[in-house]
Amino acid sequence: MKNSIEYNYELKVDSIEIFGSGQTSEIFKIVSDSGTYVLKSQLNEQTASNEFYCLEALSKMNLSAVPLRTVNNKIFIKYNSIVYILMTYVNTQEALLSDMDCLALGKTIKSMHSALSNLKLIYIPDRFNEEKLIENIKSFRIKQLVEKVHSDNNNYISDCLTNIHGDLGVWNLLLDDKKINIIDFGEAGYGDPFFDLAAVTESLNLKDNEIKNLLHGYGRNDYESMLHLSYMQKKWRLRGIIYLAANNLKTEAEIYDLIKLELT
Repeated sequence: MKNSIEYNYELKVDSIEIFGSGQTSEIFKIVSDSGTYVLKSQLNEQTASNEFYCLEALSKMNLSAVPLRTVNNKIFIKYNSIVYILMTYVNTQEALLSDMDCLALGKTIKSMHSALSNLKLIYIPDRFNEEKLIENIKSFRIKQLVEKVHSDNNNYISDCLTNIHGDLGVWNLLLDDKKINIIDFGEAGYGDPFFDLAAVTESLNLKDNEIKNLLHGYGRNDYESMLHLSYMQKKWRLRGIIYLAANNLKTEAEIYDLIKLELT
């Protein structure tokens, strides 16, 4: 790996260490003669392309790390048949609600959507395909309940589709001197921007006044927007329930209780 990085990016690498991992990626911290970088693995060339261009667009707005091209102007490298992209290292900390300015967060998400809207992203099938996951649920009772809630929730039709992050939970928000950085665009694609807002509100467990500040920062602080967000919040929660049920990560009783909450 060291030789590949040095050859492709003309860096003299001093050290490589495992920096973290996600559900579908490995992350390495690269210390070199010209600075510190992050090397992140990708599922394939398509996800690498989407992530590179998303990061490139957001880095121009100072909302993410800057992705680097190789000396041959390539946007990724391959090592042992795995695709990687290299980006600048940003000294950040995990975002916590106590540190979060919801008004600023809303403005940041709006800026992100504006930047992503101009990109031509490659279509990548959703790895959280809800219909396929429902098929894998073993309990007949749970499957019936999930199908009902899923069918009811899919009746909502959005009229404001654009390129979105797709997994904008708190785990993909980092703080740098109170500035919000957005990472991990492996799920980026065409969808409802309020799905990103729902991911933030649910993962940060925002209260009503905090949600209002978030929407105000986003520029959509009105009744219709609140209603729209509530539909997307339910979709986000249901997505999580389906994943838990399909992968047997909760007991049948626990899944049942979670679904009943969505039916009330």
